[in-house]
Amino acid sequence: MGRDPDFAADLTHPPILFETEWDRITAVVDAYDRNRPSHIAVIADPFAGQNILMDGILRRHPDRVIHLPFFSIVKSRNFLTQITGHKDIVVMDHCHFLATRKIGGFAMLDAFLDHLSTSERLFITQWNSFTWSYLQATRHIDTFFPVIIDLPDINSKTLKPLIMSRYTEGIEFIGEETPPQEAPPSFLLISGR
Repeated sequence: MGRDPDFAADLTHPPILFETEWDRITAVVDAYDRNRPSHIAVIADPFAGQNILMDGILRRHPDRVIHLPFFSIVKSRNFLTQITGHKDIVVMDHCHFLATRKIGGFAMLDAFLDHLSTSERLFITQWNSFTWSYLQATRHIDTFFPVIIDLPDINSKTLKPLIMSRYTEGIEFIGEETPPQEAPPSFLLISGR
């Protein structure tokens, strides 16, 4: 599939973080069939860059997407009423807020999974890896998502080129003898953009 121009522009290239995962998501969206949607679960550790992919979907398909982000524990089924209208893709951020580890803690998750099971829409969901593992063991949540995308960890080896790719000039490495390509810098001074 290659690089999507809208997505690549937002991440600056080279390099593109999660390019393989992005290609998988766009292939599923492009092959969307309302009679048999292949729901997607994007799984990663907290703050591991899931938003890069989710924001890319929102920018690429603004006329097709219902965006439903969660910011705290979901206590009411009212969130399901927001999934209305003619749009055929639902992007849900922070789905770990649909379940809690207490008696009755699966009520909102079950309501969501019931809705997902009968919906013609394509759901692209973002999950915390710890919650996903727990729900996989207790609720077999993976059976609801034909496409599961585990994001790799972002380490200094992948993060450094991404940061450096955003700046064409004005980066000065302080306190090091070797060029930046050979060894990690001691300090980064970034001026301008």
